[in-house]
Amino acid sequence: MRHLKKDIIGILLSIVLVYLVSAVFDTGLDLIVFRKNEAMIENYEEINRAITRYDLSKVAFRMYNRNRDESRYIEYLREHEEVIRSLDALADKFKENEITQMNYRILSQMLEHRHGMILDYHTLEINQVSLSEDLSYIFILSDRISSQMNALMSS
Repeated sequence: MRHLKKDIIGILLSIVLVYLVSAVFDTGLDLIVFRKNEAMIENYEEINRAITRYDLSKVAFRMYNRNRDESRYIEYLREHEEVIRSLDALADKFKENEITQMNYRILSQMLEHRHGMILDYHTLEINQVSLSEDLSYIFILSDRISSQMNALMSS
């Protein structure tokens, strides 16, 4: 009978010990996942901020094109700089994943090309056949950039 009590107590203690070890291990894993998710959320917030700024720059350029109001052009320039600054702040984070880094490079080149086209359009330089074709190209490129930003967000 005494050995049975010792065996039962030993089994109960081992069950409690296994439970405590698994609880500590699970809590440690939860903490690691929580910190990783917290960092991802911060990155998503930054990318969302860049997307919002980009949308504002698109609207500012469209308003400039409609009215030829210099204040709208200056607003476009300011918003464009904010987009670039937001994305550059995340450049180190993008290096952690090859696909994200590729999307970031493509997006940067597209933004630079669009900005050059808009600067030429502002000074009435023709890149294609006419200014209206340049403007159509800028609008198409703007939509493609939006798609690329969404691809960056999902990668």
